[in-house]
Amino acid sequence: MDSKHPNQELVPAGARVPARPGYIDVPAPYYGGEAYAAEDGGGLLEYWRIIRRRRGALILIAFCCLLAAVLITLPQTPVYQARASLEIQNLNENFLNIKEVSPVSESSAYNALTDIQTQIRILQSESLLDRVKQKLKAEYGEGLKPVASRITAWRQALNLPEPAPTDAREETLKSVADSLTVRAAGQTRIIEVRADSIDPALAAAFANALLNEFIDQNMEARWKMSQRTGDWLSRQLDDMRINLEHSEDALQSYARQTGLLFTSEKQNISEEKLRQLQAELSKAQADRVSRQSRYEMARSASPEALPDVLNDRSLRDYQTKLTDLRRAEAEMIATYKPEYSKVKRVQAQIAPLEAALERERSAIIGRIRNEYDEALRREKLLTTDYAGQARLVNAEAEKAIQYNILKREVDTNRQLYESMLQRVKESSIASAMKASNVRIVDAARPPKSPYKPKLLWNSALGLLGGLFLGVFFIVMRERADRTLQEPGDAAFYVGLPELGVIPSAEASARQRLYYIRRRKLAAAEGAAEAKSVLSIAKAAPAHDDRVELVTWQRKPSMIAEAFRVTLTSILFSGHNGSRPRVLVLTSPGPGEGKTTVVSNLGIAIAEIRQKVLLIDADLRKPRLHDIFAVPNERGLSTLLEQRPLPAGALEELIHATSVPGLFVLPSGPPTAAAANLLHSPSLAAVLERARESFDMVLIDTPPMLQMPDARVVGRVSDAVLLVARAGNTTRDTAVAARQRFAEDGIRLLGTVLNNWDFKASPSGYSRYYGGYNGYSNAYSHVKPEPQATTSSK
Repeated sequence: MDSKHPNQELVPAGARVPARPGYIDVPAPYYGGEAYAAEDGGGLLEYWRIIRRRRGALILIAFCCLLAAVLITLPQTPVYQARASLEIQNLNENFLNIKEVSPVSESSAYNALTDIQTQIRILQSESLLDRVKQKLKAEYGEGLKPVASRITAWRQALNLPEPAPTDAREETLKSVADSLTVRAAGQTRIIEVRADSIDPALAAAFANALLNEFIDQNMEARWKMSQRTGDWLSRQLDDMRINLEHSEDALQSYARQTGLLFTSEKQNISEEKLRQLQAELSKAQADRVSRQSRYEMARSASPEALPDVLNDRSLRDYQTKLTDLRRAEAEMIATYKPEYSKVKRVQAQIAPLEAALERERSAIIGRIRNEYDEALRREKLLTTDYAGQARLVNAEAEKAIQYNILKREVDTNRQLYESMLQRVKESSIASAMKASNVRIVDAARPPKSPYKPKLLWNSALGLLGGLFLGVFFIVMRERADRTLQEPGDAAFYVGLPELGVIPSAEASARQRLYYIRRRKLAAAEGAAEAKSVLSIAKAAPAHDDRVELVTWQRKPSMIAEAFRVTLTSILFSGHNGSRPRVLVLTSPGPGEGKTTVVSNLGIAIAEIRQKVLLIDADLRKPRLHDIFAVPNERGLSTLLEQRPLPAGALEELIHATSVPGLFVLPSGPPTAAAANLLHSPSLAAVLERARESFDMVLIDTPPMLQMPDARVVGRVSDAVLLVARAGNTTRDTAVAARQRFAEDGIRLLGTVLNNWDFKASPSGYSRYYGGYNGYSNAYSHVKPEPQATTSSK
């Protein structure tokens, strides 16, 4: 069963609480037990608030850094800077075939990316700087003297000891060399050289001497490289010529000893003959195969089917004639008898033709056989000759191997010698040329004005550094101090609406006395007297009135108006005209002014002619009875011990005060079992009867983080108001209190920032309080007339 009071209202989760003037619009917290995570910072907005609050310290730190920069800059000696520039050009390596002569590459992809940086390092090399120093010493001689600096002048003015004597010329040139700056000008081949010196002429002379020596060194290095290359090539050429002569002599001697004969540079006679025999043997074998095929066909096939027989013209003629005679014989036999003379004559012609035809066929077959025998005999002869020549070539091959080795050595030596001879000629031409790829773009000129120290620039850097240092210091200090400091902090860090801000009583009293006494200055004569009176007024002590009753005792005062503003916010916090009637006031920790807020809010409610009851629920350390001077023999603890609550028991223990409409229910005798008494069912009955009898009920409770009293009473109340003390209540404790109430399902109405020192606040609120409220403070010395005390009965 939900123990929440039926009149308790919940603010919708995520809704926006309308911001009052001067406050930050923040999301409404999640009441009713819905926990939410509040941010512990606000990014840039939080830092801006911190800087505004501590802008005095920021201005002081920035001014100190500015002053330090000025004091450091003024004693410095003016320094002049001479500037010069040169261009690193690409060499034409195809000119006179320089690329083939130089042992180093000048235009590879690697050098194209790093050549500028390489030249910069060369310009900064110790060897080149030493050459420049020696050159300047030789040119200037004794005329090279140091220029008196401001440091020397300061030493003389302060009568400080001078440093040990040194070589003036060496120290002067060394200072210029140490200040040398060489850098590339963007994505170009231009290199800028800057030299600093207290003597403008020396700075320009050093920069120009550096460029000239760099060009001379570059040309000298190229010439020496080419000269060394030519000398080395000449020595190598002599050695190669000797090696070539020795290898040629060895080749000729070996050829004579072995009897090798070569028709060309690559083949000898034996190999050529072997190749010819191989070709003839191949042809003989092919001819033999062809004739063997014809011969075998002639032996196995019928003579009439042989191609040679069929293609022979004489045999075809014989065959034609024989065919004609046999046809004639056949015709005659069909007509005549075999004994007929014509038949016999025809038969006599056929016999010779057949014999002649057979002789021709035999001759053709014999010719085919003879051709086959001839091809076979030729093949055998060629095979014999080829085998003999092959043996001869094999015998000479072992000799040719050594010959070829010697021949290749001769060819290699000849190629190296010819190539080296060409390089020697090219190197001789290249060494005769003194080319440089460096061109001076702008020569250095003596500067007319110094470039440092720059007073304005250093002052700006000091001021900027001071601002950064101040911001860092302030932010770190604020991070270490996590207390709520000024209006808006509770809404910003805790996520709760800020219903009111109560100024510090001491600051309010000083402001009030200042304006009271300032009115007396109108009658003062003379500016000195007016100034003296103003000083006395500002140094006057605070008023000794009790702050718990300031709304009654000092009605027009600033604090009283602040409590009335807080009351207005409470009355307007409801929806559709409703407002909390039973309100619990508590704080995260002790000493945060919740009792002061309860008493003054009660007086403010009574002033608008509403009947209000103040209940002192702090059963351990009660104070309301002392503030309003009422007895405390019996009170709330007496009622909570009675079960059930008797009729009229509440009215008997309520005491009227000197403030009309304001009544107090004291706590009763202090007890150690306060938490047990508050869990009594009589508590809800007491509050219900108080709701029926009074327009509004304010309950003062102990700190809620150390004691559960406020949480217990808050469950049977309409809402809880959290009181925070400026400079005392931390963000963490406020957030912890908010989370506790959210977990318990208790409605948190908002926060009240108590004891805020508006005079020390840099956020601009002091002008507001010192302007409009100054008028009311000037007349706040008039106390209200005493009112008759009325009884609650």
